[in-house]
Amino acid sequence: MTRNSDLTNRPLRGAVPRSHGGDDLIRGRDNQWLKRFRAALRGAPGSHSIEGGMEIFADRSGEKASVEIGVEGPHLVGEALRAAATGGLLVEAILVDTHGNRHLGIFAGVPEQLKARDHQPARDDSRNTASFSPRILRTTDELFRSIAGTETPQGIAALVRLRERSLYELFNAETESKAALRPLGREANPLLVVLVGVQDPGNVGTAVRSAEAFGASGLIATKGTANPWSQKALRASSGSALRFPIVRGMPVEDVLDQIRLRCQTGDILRAPGDVPPSSAGKARHQAGTLRIYATCVHPPKGRAVMTPEETDWRGPVALLIGNEAVGLDESILRAADSLIRISLAAPVESLNAGVAASLLLYEAARQRGDE
Repeated sequence: MTRNSDLTNRPLRGAVPRSHGGDDLIRGRDNQWLKRFRAALRGAPGSHSIEGGMEIFADRSGEKASVEIGVEGPHLVGEALRAAATGGLLVEAILVDTHGNRHLGIFAGVPEQLKARDHQPARDDSRNTASFSPRILRTTDELFRSIAGTETPQGIAALVRLRERSLYELFNAETESKAALRPLGREANPLLVVLVGVQDPGNVGTAVRSAEAFGASGLIATKGTANPWSQKALRASSGSALRFPIVRGMPVEDVLDQIRLRCQTGDILRAPGDVPPSSAGKARHQAGTLRIYATCVHPPKGRAVMTPEETDWRGPVALLIGNEAVGLDESILRAADSLIRISLAAPVESLNAGVAASLLLYEAARQRGDE
């Protein structure tokens, strides 16, 4: 298992950045730090787990393997630092070019957040993975451009380590965010966004941003969906993907099977040592069974569609958003409890996945806010 001390490899040291030391300037293309930044910013972020192999299910403690991603530009680096201050991730290193010192003001305000966190009891869970002593690395403008993932680099990037989440956590683990996740049948009704084959990373990032903004519980990027931690998706999410609970890589069939299991038994993905739910607990769950809603332009024969306003969003919901070009497979539409179509003026037939998700999540938030 991966314990927090193993993940960070160093104690919490305060908000003062550590210098690379020595000459303080990386000058060679073969430097190992530059290779890591280049892979994270230009490669496939999160394509391998640091612990080797990405597991789908977590154990009871929620401990998971982690992935290393890169973030670029002062805004995203600042968002990563703020997320680290609340224990959401680990900022391993910050790389700046010869003019990048002007961006190091992003550390302003962080120490007070950290100071408040230092006085909290240490928790042995995988959310407590932040270290606020990121290594500061400097390199030449030319070498920075060679590792950057944008055409016009702004001279600052960060190497960030995120913990892979599981579907078990989305259903069972409470988080520190305002969109806290709780087991079905308890205080809050989950609202999960499930992206199915959404291939445009900009749409994925937009959906993540809207999911966080409108109080959803988490997002599942199923197999075949663009990586929510790619550079374009990160920029489109404006940093939300660094904070918001995301599960990725599960086949949509597996996701639907687990949702059905939850609806039948009330104990999806039970971890080792869990006590089976009591009959009273099951009764409470059945009163708020998670419903599957699917977006649809052309419904299967015999299936009715509803507008977003006609749909009841107040209970536990999993919202399925399909591919930008072809939507959701008919088999998925038939498996859904309700089909939703957004009314549009002719000749427009559909919206892109990011816009559609945003409109539906806004309506869900409106109805939930009226309760």
